[in-house]
Amino acid sequence: MFQKSKIIRYINRLIFFAGLLALSLNAGSQIVYNKNLPDAGKIIFSDSILEEISFDSSNIDSLRNIFYTVPGASTFAVKCDVDYNPQNSGVIVENKSGERIWYLKIRSENAKSLNIIFRNYRLLKGEEVFVYDKNIQSVKGPFTWMNNKSWGSLAVMPVAGEEVIIEYHMKAPVDTRRLEIGQVAHDFIGINRESLSKDIYYGSSQPCNVDINCDSGENWQVKKNSVVRIIAGGTELGSGFMVNNTRQENIPFVITANHVIRTPEDALNSIYVFRYESPYCEGPDGLTEYSLTGAEMMAEDVNTDFTLVRLDDFPPVIYKPYLAGWDVRGVTPARTVTIHHPSGDVKKIST
Repeated sequence: MFQKSKIIRYINRLIFFAGLLALSLNAGSQIVYNKNLPDAGKIIFSDSILEEISFDSSNIDSLRNIFYTVPGASTFAVKCDVDYNPQNSGVIVENKSGERIWYLKIRSENAKSLNIIFRNYRLLKGEEVFVYDKNIQSVKGPFTWMNNKSWGSLAVMPVAGEEVIIEYHMKAPVDTRRLEIGQVAHDFIGINRESLSKDIYYGSSQPCNVDINCDSGENWQVKKNSVVRIIAGGTELGSGFMVNNTRQENIPFVITANHVIRTPEDALNSIYVFRYESPYCEGPDGLTEYSLTGAEMMAEDVNTDFTLVRLDDFPPVIYKPYLAGWDVRGVTPARTVTIHHPSGDVKKIST
């Protein structure tokens, strides 16, 4: 009887932790709260739901040239301010269950990926939003009312390709202003991996930076988890690290460069990617699915190129968060190391 009760408790614990995992992740990254799949009705193949945006090709060529020739350049996309909502764009259809769904397709020719920022995101309980590519291979979401932010916006991880589809499952009372897209960013470099291909930033750092899981990183396997890759405002890549305060209150503070996050709006509409690293020394590209969105700017200084933000959510356990310490004694250390995402690459260490 004792053995049986132990087995039951063990199974219950497994179910509990599996539930935590399901709440924390899905293939689309960022925190999601169920495993529902998009309807992806036939209408997604119709241009009746299409909105096209365009950019100055000479400007894109110039930015691309800077990326490839200027060390440390991190601009991977150009942005377009838009105003899309169920009232002025796309199509609202009714599925077999009688549910009303808004579909919108956005295309930007030759984009390697597209990412969007919902300027207004205030979902009701029971509503869902999916963001995915035309082949339904890269699905972000479902995002629900539990992803509502106090400031009302939501940034979404990039979707590979030159088309992105938004699918919004609406509940009564229908209000077409609960979900509004305010920005679309066109990736001209290639931040998203498709199937077995690599993120274009993979391998872009200098030779002095080696993979964190090489021998040089052996003694830093815990502290490395404080370092995050930041997608700022849909257009920039940068590094940051989680840091504790003197009271050790485990508040999710992140320090980054001011040239990465310049304004409070940048902080609110940025994405923080954890555990982006090659699984072994000189190995393949890493996963980008452990991400959070949104933070509050706490302090910044242009002269020292410094910004401090507070994440809106504490990272789930599966993200392996670690809060680094700090020292203001003014004592010069005998030796230093740097752990970061140089040029947006997988996590590296330089000693």
